[in-house]
Amino acid sequence: MVLGFLSDEDRITSSELGKRTELDSATLTGIIDRLEAAGLIGRRDNPADRRSIQVYLTERGRLLGTKAVRLITEANVKFLEMLTEQEGIELRRIIRKLRAAATK
Repeated sequence: MVLGFLSDEDRITSSELGKRTELDSATLTGIIDRLEAAGLIGRRDNPADRRSIQVYLTERGRLLGTKAVRLITEANVKFLEMLTEQEGIELRRIIRKLRAAATK
């Protein structure tokens, strides 16, 4: 998921990445540590704000991120094929409702 978000927009702050992934700081830090140790992402000081860091994809991370986004998209399409159009609309409505409740 983190690689996918970074594939969409690279060089974002860890706090912005946390908002997008909806992960708490401790969980996200652990994921970032593991991805960095695997050579998939890197961290650097944020030139716009010295108090934060930017997270970016390495070349290897970019390749895997692109592949991950493609696989997730394919899996979602396949999963949603079993639903009627109305069920798909209702599922998306419920997901939006759950996401809104989780951010309160």
